[in-house]
Amino acid sequence: MAVPTQTQAERGPRPPMPMVSTLRRRFTVKDTTRERVELAWDRWGQRNDAPLVLVHGFSGSSSDFAERIPELAPHVPVVCLDHRGHGLSTKLRASEAYSLRRLETDLETFLDTSVGGSAHLLGHSMGGRLCLRLALRRPDLVRSLILQDTTAWSFRNPNPAIAAFLRVFLARFDPRAGLPQHDLPSPERPLLEARTSPAFRRLHYRRARGFDPHAFKALAHELSHHTADGDGDRLGDLQIPVTVMVGERDRPYASHAPRLADRIPNSTLAVIAGAYHAPQLTHPAAWTEVVFQHLTRALSG
Repeated sequence: MAVPTQTQAERGPRPPMPMVSTLRRRFTVKDTTRERVELAWDRWGQRNDAPLVLVHGFSGSSSDFAERIPELAPHVPVVCLDHRGHGLSTKLRASEAYSLRRLETDLETFLDTSVGGSAHLLGHSMGGRLCLRLALRRPDLVRSLILQDTTAWSFRNPNPAIAAFLRVFLARFDPRAGLPQHDLPSPERPLLEARTSPAFRRLHYRRARGFDPHAFKALAHELSHHTADGDGDRLGDLQIPVTVMVGERDRPYASHAPRLADRIPNSTLAVIAGAYHAPQLTHPAAWTEVVFQHLTRALSG
C-alpha cells in the first residue's frame, strides 16, 4: 500500500480530480422481511492490498465521500457502499426492515463475501457505531478502524428541548407521506456551501432525497431512543489500531471522542479544528491527512 507520508503542505496543492458520481456494482443480501436486498457498492484502485471501506451514516450515502475517493484510491484500494434504504440501494418501504442490527449484518455479510477478508474500516456517525460493533463481534473482519464523529454511547441530542421535539416529531411522522421537507438549522451549512462544488451538492441532494422514509423513521427512532448496549464497556477488547476523528465543533461527539480514545488501547485522537459533523466535506485536506496517518500507523504496527 503506497500511503503518502508527507504532510499536505509538503505535497503542495492537489490538482482537480473527477468526482465519483455512481456505484456500478450490486451485492444481494438475503433478508427475512423481503425476498432480496441489493446493496449498491463499488471499488476503486488497482492495488491488491486490504481495502479501506468507507461506511456512511444515517440518511447519508456513498456520495458523502464522493470527492475524497479519487484522492485516496491511487494509494489504497477504496470500497464504498450504500446501506439498505439509502443512496442507490434497495428501498424496502417497510419500517420493520430497518434496524442498526440489520445494517450491521448487511455490512458483515458484504465484507465476508465481496471483500473476502479483513479490511480497514472508516465509519462516519451511525456508520461508526456499526463498524465499532462489528469490530467487537467479528475482529477477523477488521484490520484497523477509524471512528469519525461517532460514539459508543448515546446518539440522543444533549439539548433537552431538541430531544423532546424529535421524540414528538418521530411519533407523529408518517413515512407514507414521504421525507420531511425541512431540515433542522445547522451551523455547518455555510461551510458545506462554501467548500463543496455545485456538482457535488446536486449529487448529494439527489441521493438524500432518495432516502427511504421508512428507514428514516425506524433508524431515527432507534438512534434517538438508544442509550447504551454495552459497547462502551467493551472498548478495551479492541486490539487493532484505531483513530478517533472528530470535528472540533461537532456536539455532542466532540465531547465523546476523548473518552472513546482513552478507553481503546491502541488508539489516537484526531480533532479537526473548526469542523462540525462532516470534515471530509468542509475540511478535506485535514480529513485526508488523518486517514493517511492512520493507514501509515496501521501498516507499521
